[in-house]
Amino acid sequence: MSTSDSISADFERLLEGVPENFTLEQWQFAYKQVIFAMGLKILELFPENALGPPPTKSPIKGRGPYMAGGGPTGGPIIHLASAALELAPPPPPLPPP
Repeated sequence: MSTSDSISADFERLLEGVPENFTLEQWQFAYKQVIFAMGLKILELFPENALGPPPTKSPIKGRGPYMAGGGPTGGPIIHLASAALELAPPPPPLPPP
């Protein structure tokens, strides 16, 4: 059995432990947590591949497609993190036992 097959089998066994009365919202929240954790691990292990090389020149303020010639505030990573935080609602309450 390959490593990826073993990981898949382990994950399937983990899913068997999820309560049967989980709501759709709880499943969606758990799914987002797993995807987020995997994304962080990818960034940790392969930062150069995930982000690409650092830019060689700084953007010139006052140029570009923005109104009045100004550039955006913050870098693209800040905008991405802000958007991700807005997409992640607080966790739903657990079902009663």
